[in-house]
Amino acid sequence: MTFHSLRLDPRLIINIARAAAPLVQTTSVLVHSPRKLYVLQCELFNQALSTFTPQRDLQPIARVYANAYFWEAQHLLLTASEGRDQPLLVDRRGFDAIRKVLAGMAKDQAEAHSARRHAPGWPPYLRPADGMDEAADPEDNWSRVVKAGVLMREAGYPTEVPDEALDILQGLSPDGTPTIRQRSWPSYSCKGVWEASIRATRNAEEAWHLFQKAPDADSTPGLLEYAAMFEKLLLRDADPESGELPGDRARNHHTRLESNFTEVERARMQAPSVMELYQRMRFDDIRPQGSCLRLLLTHAESLETAHEYLQDSAEDQAVVEALTAETPQAEQLEAVPIKLFGAYMWACTRAPRGDRQLPPMKRAMEMASLRLQPSYTRWAPYIWGIVLRGLSQHRRAMELSESEHLKLMLLVGQYMEESAGGTVSATLAQLAKCVRKFIKWELPWLLKDLKANERAHENKWLSLYDTESTGSGQEGGVTESTGPEDGSPVSLLGKVVSFMKDMFWRLAERESHIQAALGNHGVPPLDQMGCRKDVVSSEHAHDYVLSLAFAGELEEMVKALRWLIEQWGRPDVVEAIRQDGEPPAQGDFWQTLCAFRYLAEPMLDVEAVESIRQRASAIGWAWPDDEVVARYAETQGSENEAIGILRQVLAWTRYWQGARQTRHWQAVPQTQTKDDEQQTRQRQAQDDDDNDERPAGSRWAGSRFISGRWTRGPNKGRRLGER
Repeated sequence: MTFHSLRLDPRLIINIARAAAPLVQTTSVLVHSPRKLYVLQCELFNQALSTFTPQRDLQPIARVYANAYFWEAQHLLLTASEGRDQPLLVDRRGFDAIRKVLAGMAKDQAEAHSARRHAPGWPPYLRPADGMDEAADPEDNWSRVVKAGVLMREAGYPTEVPDEALDILQGLSPDGTPTIRQRSWPSYSCKGVWEASIRATRNAEEAWHLFQKAPDADSTPGLLEYAAMFEKLLLRDADPESGELPGDRARNHHTRLESNFTEVERARMQAPSVMELYQRMRFDDIRPQGSCLRLLLTHAESLETAHEYLQDSAEDQAVVEALTAETPQAEQLEAVPIKLFGAYMWACTRAPRGDRQLPPMKRAMEMASLRLQPSYTRWAPYIWGIVLRGLSQHRRAMELSESEHLKLMLLVGQYMEESAGGTVSATLAQLAKCVRKFIKWELPWLLKDLKANERAHENKWLSLYDTESTGSGQEGGVTESTGPEDGSPVSLLGKVVSFMKDMFWRLAERESHIQAALGNHGVPPLDQMGCRKDVVSSEHAHDYVLSLAFAGELEEMVKALRWLIEQWGRPDVVEAIRQDGEPPAQGDFWQTLCAFRYLAEPMLDVEAVESIRQRASAIGWAWPDDEVVARYAETQGSENEAIGILRQVLAWTRYWQGARQTRHWQAVPQTQTKDDEQQTRQRQAQDDDDNDERPAGSRWAGSRFISGRWTRGPNKGRRLGER
């Protein structure tokens, strides 16, 4: 039963814990001695504690581990033990299980408060935030894992090297100085104190400082230390506006350097590049293997570089030849460890083509189909997820036609959903990114045709936003029958978008069944929301809603937002956020609301927009004003230009829809003199930060959000600001 619960959904472990707690207390099978019965009960008790932990060999790869539910399961056992006349004893195995679960949980309020007090230098001593901090004992600032380790030592179990490494990762070094607590997962284990000290830092500069600081004079960095340093060098930078604390996720958090450092000192403190560190490792006669090799392959700049790493590695020659062969063979790929194979898939999907005959992305798809046999179904969602991520690049880089590109998106998405482990919100979010990026490469040409008008009806992608011009009579968006034939790109895009929408609601339905099976339990409401597998987190919801806007599915955006508001509007969730004073990172939906206002609101009826605004305000969500929306449009990184072009496409679509309604469908004059063109360019340079041409007849409000626009349906011609 435990095996199937961990395989299907680890949160169901709570139901097993409910049944196990009384059994541990009442076990008396053929045992007549009270002492022997007590020993047997303690054995079963610690066995259950060890069982109620994340099992990386059973659960799907690269999934969110529901540590809050594992802790609740262990808490049920511990509570049952405390209710006995003679509480059961926790042995070393039980302490290890408890610390393992707590290490993977998010920071509680006390741990988050301590993390905010860390000084920017190293070591990150704790600065007092108020008088209560100054009066507190040092032990009050320890994490729950460190406190559990103290109890383990007090129970008589000696501290071993893995215990010290875990303490360092959880915020306390052996000499008592603080470190940066890192959230740990079952797939990751730290075996050495030096390695742990490198990982328990905020950024690559701090890690480099500790990499050069050997624990004793005779120590030299080995493969584990190099792997930890490579990981720090390859991490992405954290978003300073996300509210995340160092250690919450695998991100680099930069701290300000002391102002009195000289330029020479600053250069000495600067961490090396990946290639410089790799050359140093090879100079020390250390060959990459294991996690170190997988890290290097995952982030290789080219396929040639990845092959160099493999040639330098300590892997068997048969494994190296199987991966580097010009024509991969299924029999040879069977010899490749599946973890190493996954890392090589990353190298293929990220690498540029160069002068290779077969694009690396096609090579990845071919190798995945050869390697993923039925016996590796647990790894199938992970491997195909890498391929799906690679499909978000431009089709020309993969030498694919529009139809081939869309067919592969649909096929890989179906593979992932059908494979063992099911689908989670990250899969849907990645599929949404693929759809969005596919459409954004077509938008500049559509915008050009819309401005010219006489060619607009010939552009097949116009039906995404203006179905009236194609005579389909649909309300908006793309459908499977949009194209002239079933295999047309527009029709295939409709199938992908329909699959994406259906996946969203299938995830929601599956989650409702899981919640019903769990019943009432003691997991905090915000932890429940963080462990869900549907698209309830703000990051994935923003990706999904934004992709719906690119696909012209504006009504579906409204449905998705209503569902999100309903999920986060549960009374216990609203009360938990109120007590914390601010929503958690996964519950901050300002970007999703901004995307809705910036793109969908001008195309929707006033009643639909007002309904969303009222529902959001009712649960405490701040409705973004025009300035916030404008700032959102400017801070989307690589998506800035695409979102701006989509905004212009929607504006021109509204204009031509309004022109048709007033019987003024005519082309924009294309015969301009050079002087006219020069004057036009000068006027465009003075436009607001949208940098778009304003369709005649529509009203705009400088750099702020649209204050007047054409609307569809019964409110045609009325400004959205009017009531």
